[in-house]
Amino acid sequence: MTEPPIEPEMWISDGSEGPDGGPPPRGAPRGPGRGWGRWIAIVAGFAVLLALVSVQHFLGGTGGHGAEPTTGVSVTPPPTSRSETPRTDMTESSTVATSGHFDDHGPDSGGVTTGALHDSPAVVTAGPTATVTPQTAPITTTAPNSSLPVGQNWELVGFEALVAQGDSGSAVVRYRPGTGEVVTTPVPSLNSNGPLSFAVTPHAAIIRPMDYVPGYVVPDGRPAQFAQAHLAVGGSVFAGPNPGDVWVFAPDGNRLSFQLVDASGKAVGASMTVPESLGITGGWMFTANGAGYILASAIGGTYDLGPGGARLVTHGKVLAAGPKNYLVYECNDTAQCGTAVLDRATGHRTRLAAFAPSESILTSPIQGVVSPDGRYAALLDYGYDGPSFDLVDLRTGILTPIKESPSSGSASAFGDAESILVFTPDDHFLLIAAAGGVFPIDVTTGVKLSPLPIPPLAAIAIRPAD
Repeated sequence: MTEPPIEPEMWISDGSEGPDGGPPPRGAPRGPGRGWGRWIAIVAGFAVLLALVSVQHFLGGTGGHGAEPTTGVSVTPPPTSRSETPRTDMTESSTVATSGHFDDHGPDSGGVTTGALHDSPAVVTAGPTATVTPQTAPITTTAPNSSLPVGQNWELVGFEALVAQGDSGSAVVRYRPGTGEVVTTPVPSLNSNGPLSFAVTPHAAIIRPMDYVPGYVVPDGRPAQFAQAHLAVGGSVFAGPNPGDVWVFAPDGNRLSFQLVDASGKAVGASMTVPESLGITGGWMFTANGAGYILASAIGGTYDLGPGGARLVTHGKVLAAGPKNYLVYECNDTAQCGTAVLDRATGHRTRLAAFAPSESILTSPIQGVVSPDGRYAALLDYGYDGPSFDLVDLRTGILTPIKESPSSGSASAFGDAESILVFTPDDHFLLIAAAGGVFPIDVTTGVKLSPLPIPPLAAIAIRPAD
């Protein structure tokens, strides 16, 4: 009778082998059983792994602190049922429940400008896990006399990046040249050494890293707190059309869009969707338009994104933007190129033949700013001789170079110089955030004054003093 075929067997070495290095012949005595030992070791290891996972799950469920920061982002994490008032000294994870959201209101009864907390519960969704270092209340001091003339009725708000100096945190600095008052509010570590986006509202400062880690909102007179809702994770933030509003990059599925929000991250207006026909694939192609909306560099030129949709500004490049006009560089049909001042209201172009921008300005993605009255443009030039700030008279085309390097950690790295070049409301001074401090430039003479009596800042903005 024919024997059935022998089924193939899986062989795991236990110490005894056949003459050809394979499994031992049938009936041969087995060795001391190392194969069983390996199986036992595997099972034991699996049991230990299950135990560790269980312990980790238990710790995570009880709000354990000190977790390592991660780069994964959950834009809409599940809400927590815990509700508590933010503490002055605290260590929080990435999802923090508070007693309400910050609104951009005016001074409280004590004369200190703060935001109000509403009674309704809200959840701070800060994206990836982050550890907040103990915070202290804002510190108010009086600075020595400023190099600016007396009577300046505005306030400078800036972000001091201390990470480059080996410190664990940073600070928001508010300076009033009219009174010499300096208010410094510590800001915990951003868990990022990349570029950042900075904006101010009448009573708060917003710091938003570009690499999608948690950002912070610093209300006047109060400690820093996690940015909430639409401001919770990183990305561009631009000044909005109203003093208390900002635009945030908020992709909607496969569509690129921007949402208008207040300092609490709450939507306060309709969103703007970027037309797919522009061929834009990322947030780095957008800059501020100088009047509360956004410019997009795309196929065919530069477009203004506003209430009426996308409108072509120039087939060339916007070198600087302001509330009244643009400084543009463009070419005609015969490849004759040059600069022009474009009036935003009328669309009229005035050639500026006397100003020939350098190659580094033409090829740089960094966009400059135009003064409120439309008379001057300020540019950041990374030329062959090192970086410099350039002041351009838009009536004469005369360029005044200012040999200073941008401050360490400069916010200009994300595409425009709006956060390191700021004109004063009276159009008399240009403030530059340089490595040696914040310098005022007299625009009528081009003279650089002594730095303001505050530390070097990575980002600056100006708002009216109360």
